Amino acid sequence: MDNEFFSENEYSTLQLVSRFRYICAKLIPPFLHFHFSRHKPRSLSLQEAVKKIRIAFQELGGTFIKLGQMLSARPDIVGPELSDELRNLLDKQASMPFKIIKNIVEVELKTPLNHLFKSFDVVPLSTASIGQVHKAVLSTGEIVVVKIQRVGLFKQVEKDLQLFKKLTVILDLLVGSKGLRFEYLYKEFSEWIMSELDFRTEGRRADTFKHNMKDIHYIMVPQTYWQYTTSKVITSSFISGMTLNAIFDEMRKQKALSIDEVKLSFSIDGMIVAQHIIAGLFKQMFVDKFFHADLHPANLIVQKDNKVAFIDFGIIGILDTVEHTKMLLLLISLIENDPQSLIKVMISFSAESFTKEQKKTLYQQFARELHKIHG
Repeated sequence: MDNEFFSENEYSTLQLVSRFRYICAKLIPPFLHFHFSRHKPRSLSLQEAVKKIRIAFQELGGTFIKLGQMLSARPDIVGPELSDELRNLLDKQASMPFKIIKNIVEVELKTPLNHLFKSFDVVPLSTASIGQVHKAVLSTGEIVVVKIQRVGLFKQVEKDLQLFKKLTVILDLLVGSKGLRFEYLYKEFSEWIMSELDFRTEGRRADTFKHNMKDIHYIMVPQTYWQYTTSKVITSSFISGMTLNAIFDEMRKQKALSIDEVKLSFSIDGMIVAQHIIAGLFKQMFVDKFFHADLHPANLIVQKDNKVAFIDFGIIGILDTVEHTKMLLLLISLIENDPQSLIKVMISFSAESFTKEQKKTLYQQFARELHKIHG
């Protein structure tokens, strides 16, 4: 195993086989149910199937919850019903008892909780796959949020990644191709999830984002309080508002067709919010070359003045010079309504080779989409 990720003592084959059997027992039945229900959109059978899959991901723990979060952003792969259900994995996990939370904070910060904070809410603000977030007030008066890593998470992720690595070897031999190497997917996913398990890394990334966004008044980034931060506890400034995920939930409850139609405790302009999010992303991608790579709706907070806060910097992306140049060319092709250049750039991102016929089909598809944009 890569020493970068795993401890010297790997899990035994027996442990990994046991975990594999447990995973199969949890996932295969609901996915079969889902497979045979997909042709009945909005049916009770399909609703039951996607709910069972979401529950299975939750019961399998942090690694699978993160995997489910990734799939929640891909309705093109899993379908809208399953992707909608998996959005519940973004910020609605079972909470840890406050006794455990208190113990972790006191052990990590080496100080009794009541000496660190004027107040510390017993009920969490949110409960996610990696950690649980509580609102608190520092002894100096600042309102903060404290994220505490789940107990036993590191060992469970470590075991799952060892299992995944062995499985990727088999999958690459059976169904791998030049364009799809499971080894690469494993490497990216393992780096992604392991980077989230050290909150000091997240704090440093948040500091970089805050510096990069300092001149944009409508983009907020929380401040890290380093004296209250360790690898398993991170303390950041509190940002008021509602997550985009919570707003989407309200839209569903109220059957609103757009953000502008939903009734919230404060009013927002959906178009302005969207423009602010896009502007923030463009700054990250095209100027800073350092971007938020886990931008699901639970990691965006919308405020009453249409400001947008980016939170949770466990996963980031960094563009090298070649990648940055390609992204700029992609943007220029879109702006200039140039499907030929767009295809050329898109193909350069792929490891697959394309025939003339495939390129012709792509050209027609992109030309139609660009026509919709430019008219």
